[in-house]
Amino acid sequence: MKYLLLYNIDELSRNIFLKSYIDEGFEVILDSNNCILIRKDKDNLKDEDIYIKILLSFLKRSSMIKDSKGKVIDLTEAFKYAHSKDGFDKFDNKFDWYIRNIIIKELNI
Repeated sequence: MKYLLLYNIDELSRNIFLKSYIDEGFEVILDSNNCILIRKDKDNLKDEDIYIKILLSFLKRSSMIKDSKGKVIDLTEAFKYAHSKDGFDKFDNKFDWYIRNIIIKELNI
């Protein structure tokens, strides 16, 4: 299982990265105007859409990330945690913690 977030990447780099990852067997889960979430996984993650909404929510509310240059961020650890759960629990905010810490560490903020 591998999840990658391509964030704030210019159009040319975006197309090159997407082609490269798709050739490696990744599939696009989310494609919005400033971020792309791709995965290479044989199993479907239970409640994956909820975890993606949590990720998008963090990206929208975080003003410090908007100023950063393009990055490819490996979110595999956060999604491994989500995969280890039996389903989404609204009282468990550890996934949000994983997302926040991984992105902040990658952006060196």
